[in-house]
Amino acid sequence: MTNQKRPWSVTMLSFLMIVEAFALLSLGSFKLLQIQNGKLIMDTAVLDSPVVILSMSLSILAIMAAIGFFRLWRFAWISAMLVQGIVISFLLTVHFTGQTTYIVDYGVMAFAIFIVIYLNYNEVHAIFRSTVIPISPSRNKIH
Repeated sequence: MTNQKRPWSVTMLSFLMIVEAFALLSLGSFKLLQIQNGKLIMDTAVLDSPVVILSMSLSILAIMAAIGFFRLWRFAWISAMLVQGIVISFLLTVHFTGQTTYIVDYGVMAFAIFIVIYLNYNEVHAIFRSTVIPISPSRNKIH
């Protein structure tokens, strides 16, 4: 797919997914690090929290999806949608279990919803659609 021209919307989605990855990284960092008396303290009790572990690992998956999107890899659209689905379901779970403590949680969730809508634009979806192999006319003849 390297010979295909990348539309502006695909480039923009790559950038948006990188921004989302840094937002997820900051989400995990906010829950992991705390400021007390002007000093940055790492809360080791939070290290086992699924919120910190999932947000950090989802940031890595989002960067991988962004790289695939930028490079126009065939699986990039599906992986980007998968990452967004996991992010939204993860943050909804965090919200409904009462572990939401930062506005960043809601910002990342809204951002993921925006990316899902943007991923479903026809121009973006058409780039990653599988190509149809034409059947030669000689194969359609009845013998």
